[in-house]
Amino acid sequence: MVLSWIDLGMVVNYHDQDGVFDVQIVVAVLNAVAYIVVMILYYFFRKYGVRSSGTVFIFWFLKAFFGIIQMRTEAKLHQARDNPIGSGETIVFAEYQFVSFTLQYAFICLTLLLEILPDQAPRYSDYPKQRNPNPELKSSFFVKLLYMYFDSFTW
Repeated sequence: MVLSWIDLGMVVNYHDQDGVFDVQIVVAVLNAVAYIVVMILYYFFRKYGVRSSGTVFIFWFLKAFFGIIQMRTEAKLHQARDNPIGSGETIVFAEYQFVSFTLQYAFICLTLLLEILPDQAPRYSDYPKQRNPNPELKSSFFVKLLYMYFDSFTW
């Protein structure tokens, strides 16, 4: 989330450079708002004991899936540039954008992998503990999708 705010500041700061478009300001703002919404969702999920959320998993999955396209484009443009990172006296916005998106994409992929793991059980719950609970109740959304897939074979 911090990187999206830094991106917004950099886009506004380097707005007059070639290759910096108005839509990049909108993208930085929308990314920041999306990360704020996800943080709010995480807070309420922790508060109410939701162990795994399909909404958040799908958000990170779509960010990672559609980020592949931009990552490939950024890598190809970076490879075609004459000026490698840090060789000039001034900051070229395209080089900053490459480094920033590479870091963000790595964090997005890491978060997606962490979403596959379920959260711990809530410390406090209004419901009594069950003696022999169904393992599906403790699993992550991704594993629940696998359960749904394999249930069709078993029945």
